[in-house]
Amino acid sequence: MGNFNVIPLNSTGVEFKQGWFYSIRYSQHVLTIIDAKPINITNTSVPVTYNNVIFDANSGYGTPPDAMMNQVVGLDIILPPAIGLSMNGAVFGGWNTKADGSGKNYTAGTEFAVYDKDSVNPGDIIFYAKWISNIGIPSGVNAIAAGQSSISLTWNQVSGADGYWVYLYSSATAHQDTFTERRQVTTGASTSFTDLSSSTTYYFKVSAYNHIGEGELSEMVYAITSQGTSYQVNSTI
Repeated sequence: MGNFNVIPLNSTGVEFKQGWFYSIRYSQHVLTIIDAKPINITNTSVPVTYNNVIFDANSGYGTPPDAMMNQVVGLDIILPPAIGLSMNGAVFGGWNTKADGSGKNYTAGTEFAVYDKDSVNPGDIIFYAKWISNIGIPSGVNAIAAGQSSISLTWNQVSGADGYWVYLYSSATAHQDTFTERRQVTTGASTSFTDLSSSTTYYFKVSAYNHIGEGELSEMVYAITSQGTSYQVNSTI
C-alpha cells in the first residue's frame, strides 16, 4: 500500500460523527468515504466476573499468604511462595488443588488463570500447601543370603521414622515403581525374605516414612541365593 494522508477528525470539509460506521475506499492515494451508517448499540458494557483465590496452610504452622479477593476471571495471577509456613518433618513442595495432594500441582511463582465458579467448582479457588516428607534416607543397607531360599536385610535406623518400606526387585535396572514386592516394616530395622528361588540374584531398596509420607529410596543392594551350602553376598549397586 502506498503512502497517503489520513484525514484528521473534524478536518476542514470532513466531519466524523461518534457512533457512526464508515465504509471507505482507498485508490490512487485517495481515501474516499463511500458510506456512513449510525451504529445502534443498546449496551456497550462487557460483563466482568470475579472469583476469590484462597491459600490454605493444610495443617502447616504459620500464616498462609493473603487471600486474593475479587480476581478477574480469565486473567493470570502469580502463585506466591509459602513464606512463614512450616511443618515438622516436611518441606513445602508447592500448591495443590486438593488437601490430600490428589489434585493438580502448582509451583510457587508460576502463573495461574483465574476461572469462574460453576457447577463443578461452585466456590472459591483454594490452593492447599503441599508438604513433602524430609525424612532421612536409610544408610548401611545390607543384603545377606542365607542358603537357597532366604535373604535377610538390615539397615541403620533413621531418626524420626515411623517405619520403613522395603522394595524387592528382579533386576538392577528396574524402575523404582516396578518392584516385585513392597513390604512395610513398622518395628526395628530388618526383615527377611523367604521362599526365594535358588541361585538367583535379588535386588533391594529401603525407604523411611513419617507422618507426612515416604522419603527417598536408599541405594540398591543385592544378594544371591545359593545352590546348596550357605554363603553371603553383600554388595551395593
